[in-house]
Amino acid sequence: MRIVRAVAVGLLAAVGCTLNDRLTETVRDPVCGKVVEKSGATATRDLFRKTYYFDSDECARTFDLHPARYYDVASGMYPEYDY
Repeated sequence: MRIVRAVAVGLLAAVGCTLNDRLTETVRDPVCGKVVEKSGATATRDLFRKTYYFDSDECARTFDLHPARYYDVASGMYPEYDY
């Protein structure tokens, strides 16, 4: 069992991952499409019992102007990004 653990730790180290990295929960900013850590999101918005996470205040403001554009993002149906 120690050999298996040592191999697993070695593989994680080889690809630059730690267990903590693997446990970080990430989501996509619905406006720009960037991956955002939930715990490090710059802004959040709640709409229809769902929380949206943003990488910048600018993306959050864009969302505020037209929230209906981004409602289906959670289902994987991404709109064209507003750059």
